[in-house]
Amino acid sequence: MPGNDPLLQPFQLKHLTLKNRLMTSSHEPAYTDDGMPKERYRLYHAARARHW
Repeated sequence: MPGNDPLLQPFQLKHLTLKNRLMTSSHEPAYTDDGMPKERYRLYHAARARHW
């Protein structure tokens, strides 16, 4: 049953409560133009934020 998956349960780490134990590592999706983030990069992060 997915509701019992420990990876999706809150986790207490001293004074910090983590929502779950999932994470995404830092990365560069190469959505820049001349080394500067542009609209596509902003849309990428907006879509990721909606997913979580």
